[in-house]
Order: sequence, then structure tokens, then C-alpha cells
Amino acid sequence: MSESSLIDQNATAALIGLKNPRTLCEWRRRRCGPPFKKIGQRLVRYERGEVLAWIAAGCPVALGA
Repeated sequence: MSESSLIDQNATAALIGLKNPRTLCEWRRRRCGPPFKKIGQRLVRYERGEVLAWIAAGCPVALGA
């Protein structure tokens, strides 16, 4: 798997270590959490490399696109 590959909410939650993937929805609503990409009107994906960089940086607040 490439570090720049797009991953869904469930895979992102597992990568971060969240018990509930819906936490990512709440973080997006609050405009915090790992950077994300919105594809179309409803599809949200995360770049694996960006999520890993976000974790390495100590999980700072980041705005999504």
C-alpha cells in the first residue's frame, strides 16, 4: 500500500486507534483532526501519508479541504 493512497473513514480510525469511526465525523464538523479530502458532495477520504504525518506531529488541529 502506497503512503499516498486514499483510505476511508474506518481505515483511518483504525490507523489512529479510535474505537468509533464516527469520531472522525465529529472532528470534521468541528474542523479539527487529520486533513481530509472531500470527493463530490458526500465521499470523504484521507491520504494515508497525511494521516501518518498528522500522528507524527502529535495530532495537531488541521483543517480539511
